[in-house]
Amino acid sequence: MKIIVSMDPGTKNFALSKLAAKLDGDRVRFKLLGSTMLDPKMIMGDMKDLQNGVRKFYDYVSPVMEDATDIVIERFQARGGKGPVIECISSMIGALAYGQDAPLTAYTASTWKNAYNRVGD
Repeated sequence: MKIIVSMDPGTKNFALSKLAAKLDGDRVRFKLLGSTMLDPKMIMGDMKDLQNGVRKFYDYVSPVMEDATDIVIERFQARGGKGPVIECISSMIGALAYGQDAPLTAYTASTWKNAYNRVGD
């Protein structure tokens, strides 16, 4: 049984889902354990206090990942001038990558969306 935590990060909207999955013959069976938007006051929205912002975010999110066997997150790729958004999101991803025992994989949006569209609707 795999426990997968998936995230779509942002500085205003940050989505997180957790599911249990297992291979049953040639089928994957899964159960959604939960899905939520994180509290915007707990995610980094600026770089004014980097260390405290990273710590606050990590302390808020890390309990959800204690039993995770895999963590997947969407990388942020800025299109045009987005100010500190890419720095904030990269800092949050870095904190998760450093602080978790489970492997963390960061995908570009096009990578996972194209893979999904090959098999999903």
